[in-house]
Amino acid sequence: MNNFILSTELLTEFELSSPQEHKIRAVVICQNKLKSLYNEDLMGKCVKEWVIDSLKSFETQEIYIDDNKKSLIEIVTPIIKDEDYLIVLYADTPLITEDVIFDAVEYATTKNLDFCKLYRGAIIKTEAIRNNSFEYSSEANFLDKEAFFTVFDNKTITHARQVLKNRILDSLVKNGINFFDKSSCYIEAQVEIASNVKIYANNVIKKFSKIMQGSVLGENNIIINSEIGENCQIVSSFIQNEKIKKGSKIGPFAKLNGAKK
Repeated sequence: MNNFILSTELLTEFELSSPQEHKIRAVVICQNKLKSLYNEDLMGKCVKEWVIDSLKSFETQEIYIDDNKKSLIEIVTPIIKDEDYLIVLYADTPLITEDVIFDAVEYATTKNLDFCKLYRGAIIKTEAIRNNSFEYSSEANFLDKEAFFTVFDNKTITHARQVLKNRILDSLVKNGINFFDKSSCYIEAQVEIASNVKIYANNVIKKFSKIMQGSVLGENNIIINSEIGENCQIVSSFIQNEKIKKGSKIGPFAKLNGAKK
């Protein structure tokens, strides 16, 4: 169980005299008929993993349901414990972020809402469930529709993949990675790249690859589940399941395929 405390800014805004601490747990709802959708790959993580990762600050439970006609209250009532609030999300919203979750929780707890409806989920005060006294409207209380973008077909999966691709690349730029043609590169979520790495056009970096400080990736590389040591130069090469030593020069047109890690 995780305790959630309002930020200093919100305490000031709402003129509260002391921090308000709440026990909060999270629930991710999965429909059995959509298992294949939840496992769809999005930049190295499946759809469901992106949702669960947004809740990493909270104890999280997955619930699989057959009946989509049940209300959220009916779904979560059997599994409430001693938490003060439940964050309830559906597993088909991969663009949700931890920051949005914290904003929504602060909104719901500050407003003391029994049921804070999100575009795809809710934040529920469990005391209201126990007392059967909750009230909620059909309109979303927390208005961040894009964050709760729902995937359900190839078109929406493609859109989500592009958004996540851009987020990953923008984050790498922020961390000091030097791209020469960022839009032509594909880098998955689990990849780690040190600062001061230079990456030229048409680089694909996948799975749990690591690129160390000072390395230069020339054009047209594919690097899968591999570690590139410091100050290496790689150009027009395929590298999979390998560990490249510091200062190595690989390529062009090299193919290195080691034992699977």
